Amino acid sequence: MTTVTRQNHDIEPAPAEFTTFYRNTVERTFRLACRMAHGDRDVARDATLSAYERILRDWHSHENRARGDNARRAAGLAVRAVADSTLDELEEPPDEAPNAGHPPLEVVRHVFDRQPAERRAVAVLFFLEEYDYAEIADVLGIPESTIRADVERIRVLLTPLVDEGRT
Repeated sequence: MTTVTRQNHDIEPAPAEFTTFYRNTVERTFRLACRMAHGDRDVARDATLSAYERILRDWHSHENRARGDNARRAAGLAVRAVADSTLDELEEPPDEAPNAGHPPLEVVRHVFDRQPAERRAVAVLFFLEEYDYAEIADVLGIPESTIRADVERIRVLLTPLVDEGRT
């Protein structure tokens, strides 16, 4: 595998371990970035590439970590890249009330999509990817107290929707 870095445009071979790591994790990372980017494959592709570029740049200091740790780092970096992008377009809200034939998953996705980018990143990592507070703080570079507050805000928004879906 050969890479081109954005900083200097030098072509350099990637270590074999990185190539294996990339091949084993890139699809999942891309799906997560795509979910975070409201299905925008171009934004997700850019975020995914940015995440793996960053990992490759300092691969020597991370290659001995467990594969799962590096995979989580890749996913987190991609989610953060999407959150940092200028993706401000939100899907239009459903015309009908949530209980008027909309599946609960679409309503939940709509709630996530309407959150500010950083809170949306927390929601995706906590609720969908099941990261814990410390992992999210490490990946996103924000305090655990902020993450706990964001999770609680989202829970408050989701609780009535989840309760409605059960009836």
